Amino acid sequence: MASRYKTSISVIPSDIDELKHVNNIRYLEWVQEISKAHWYEVVSEDIARQYVWVVASHHIEYKASALSGDELIAETFVENFHRHISTRVVEFKRKGSDQIIVRAVTKWAMINAKNSRPTAVPDEIASLF
Repeated sequence: MASRYKTSISVIPSDIDELKHVNNIRYLEWVQEISKAHWYEVVSEDIARQYVWVVASHHIEYKASALSGDELIAETFVENFHRHISTRVVEFKRKGSDQIIVRAVTKWAMINAKNSRPTAVPDEIASLF
């Protein structure tokens, strides 16, 4: 089974927009935060120093609204790797529910930290996810 990472999120008033639900930008921030946390949990410090990830694209589906005071569970996994691109999924659910309220699919490009150029994802890294 692919490596998965979960975290809980408490929706606070500063996450809310004028429509009284979580602001779309906040979801993007959470996507980046959970993706980074998963990366650092799985790879060694040596690997983390050699490579960085940059976003190539985001696709987000909003299926329901999260409100102030909601407790969310965010779960992420890497769906696949293709050369230097990683396709990562992040799903948000209300705590205690199986209903996905937001689903994000992000394509991340692997960059060599020394020369800032895209680099193919090594098999040793792909196998960790």
